[in-house]
Amino acid sequence: NIIIGNMLAEYLDFTAFLVNLAPGVLITAPFVYVFLRWYFKSAFEDPVLRADIPALEKLYPITNRVLLVKCGCVLFCVILSFFLHPVTHLDPAWVSILGAVWLLTIFDMHHCHEALMSVEWDTLLF
Repeated sequence: NIIIGNMLAEYLDFTAFLVNLAPGVLITAPFVYVFLRWYFKSAFEDPVLRADIPALEKLYPITNRVLLVKCGCVLFCVILSFFLHPVTHLDPAWVSILGAVWLLTIFDMHHCHEALMSVEWDTLLF
C-alpha cells in the first residue's frame, strides 16, 4: 500500500490521505460497531469466550522489553516521518524500508536470520 500510495505522492500526502479518510471512517464506525455487536452477539454473551488478560499475560509474556521499546521508538519515528513528508520530502516507501533496516540493525544480530526467515518474501516481491 505504501508503494502504491507513493505513486500519488504529488497529489496526496499522508496527512491529506488521513484527513480525506477520516470523515468516512467517523461516519461508518458507529454503524459497523453496532452491526458487529449484533452479528457476534453470542460471542459477547458467552463467558467462555471472554479473554482472561492475566492468564494470557502469563501464557504469552513479553520476553524482551528492551526490544519492545526499541520497536516502539522505530515505529513512532516512521509514523512521524510519514507526517513530516511535506517538510522532509522523503518518499513513504523509503521511510518504510529505512524503518525496517533500522529495526534489523538494532535487533540482536545473532537472531537476524530468524527475522529474515519469518518475512513473507513472496508477498513482498509480488
